[in-house]
Amino acid sequence: MKKVVLIILTLVLGIAIGGTVAIFTNMDTLLLGKSDAVTTFSVSSDSNAALVCDAYTIVDILEKRDYTALSEWVHPVEGIYFTPYSTVVKEENQHFQADTVKNFGTSSTIYDWGMEDGSGAPISLTPSQYFERFVYDYDFIKAEQIGINSVVRSGNSLENVKDVFPDAEFVEFHFPGSEEYGQIDWESLKLVFEDYNGKRKLIAIIHSQWTV
Repeated sequence: MKKVVLIILTLVLGIAIGGTVAIFTNMDTLLLGKSDAVTTFSVSSDSNAALVCDAYTIVDILEKRDYTALSEWVHPVEGIYFTPYSTVVKEENQHFQADTVKNFGTSSTIYDWGMEDGSGAPISLTPSQYFERFVYDYDFIKAEQIGINSVVRSGNSLENVKDVFPDAEFVEFHFPGSEEYGQIDWESLKLVFEDYNGKRKLIAIIHSQWTV
């Protein structure tokens, strides 16, 4: 939670001075008061700042695998969709209500989450296994780039989050990949929110990566 509080304070300061917000990509560096690694983006409104703060709260929850806390963010009507790759297909993606999400940590149920890129084999995993492979497989709380209602990077998979969720807001946490692998090892995590009775609720967690 200390990480999230520091990020929120940074965002609030950026709003107060009406300028560009600096997000430190290494939270240990931030705690030491150094600033040798930063990513900047503009926050155009208080609403955007609140959106990013909520997104960092979710990322902190995902890092801790706190499924009870995650369930409290799930949209009470729409539930939450999970996609292993960028393209959202509601009829095919796994979809859960909050009471099921709350028990993800102890669930031994194996679900089919989609098809493996390349091989076409079914992605048959328990919720905990899926989170390890297709949700928090990178330390996204230290993401090097952040997109606010904007896709940072796309590959061969269709980026259709805005088409499927036209009334939603989303934040993308992105690692650009390494020079060693020609940056094809890039990864992103999109957190998609919709309003419910004046409160921002989570309706989708979209994992993105290079696909063939």
